[in-house]
Amino acid sequence: MVLAIAVAFLVRIGLRQGFQRHELPLLGLVAALLLFYPLAGAPTGFVSTLIVSGLIARRAGPWWRREQHRR
Repeated sequence: MVLAIAVAFLVRIGLRQGFQRHELPLLGLVAALLLFYPLAGAPTGFVSTLIVSGLIARRAGPWWRREQHRR
């Protein structure tokens, strides 16, 4: 549930600007990890959160650097 907004953000940006070549496989891995949880019982949500956070940080990196140079 927590990842729904973050994943929706990534998908919206990806559809508008194009997906980077690693984003779709990683989003698929996140979906697989979340679907695998009932079978394994292992805490796969934390790993999924880390993957989505990394994708967001990678998308925000160039924007963040531009904002820092403007000040």
